Amino acid sequence: MGDPIIRIEDLTKSFAGIRVLDNLRLDIERGCINFIIGRSGGGKSVLLKHIIGLMKPDSGHIFLDGEDMVGRKEVELNRLRRRFGMLFQEAALFDSMTVADNVAFPLREHTRMRERDIRSKVAEKLAMVGMEGTNDLNPSSLSGGQRKRVGLARAMILDPEILLFDEPTTGLDPIMCDQVDELIVNTQNTLGVTSIVISHDMAATLRIAHKVSMIYEGRIIFDGRPQDIARLDNPVVRQFLKGEAQGPMILGD
Repeated sequence: MGDPIIRIEDLTKSFAGIRVLDNLRLDIERGCINFIIGRSGGGKSVLLKHIIGLMKPDSGHIFLDGEDMVGRKEVELNRLRRRFGMLFQEAALFDSMTVADNVAFPLREHTRMRERDIRSKVAEKLAMVGMEGTNDLNPSSLSGGQRKRVGLARAMILDPEILLFDEPTTGLDPIMCDQVDELIVNTQNTLGVTSIVISHDMAATLRIAHKVSMIYEGRIIFDGRPQDIARLDNPVVRQFLKGEAQGPMILGD
């Protein structure tokens, strides 16, 4: 495909003797919407935490534009993490803060920007996600979809090159799911960021992904264009696409 911004080589991680990532190899394509799919508990979120440096692998490498993130000191990792923004599954907003303060939080933590400039940038990002005028609201007064939008504004506040989405449509109704998908597409189109989306939502995957990678038993078993995955003669992929209980993927395995 294109130019990878992240290259993952032979990544391995085990918990209590159970191997969750097994010599996994994957390229994340620059400027594209990269979906990573697979069954619940299959290692998607574990992989995401390794990519952003929140977990350390047992072995393997994660290269960000040629720089290996594995084995870095915390100061060096923090420098590399500045290139990422992350939208967590439940948006992870602070209910004790207003919407504006939630979005401004990374700026106050990591920059010396003046408050006047912070307010301006917060307004800009909230407008980008269609949440202008909500600055003084409390997150508890927002719907699930609105919380996701505010979470995305916060993820974008430091102008990252790479946006990470951990199950962004979980718990949302179909209309809200479609709106979140539109946000991902519009953000990529407008800012040219690289997006990494962890998902089990096949409708969204087939509709908006540029590249799809499927994890099974700790390895990537499909890596390519969404229009090609449906043609793949693989019983695991077919079972996942159809959402069938019967097949090689055993419930709870």
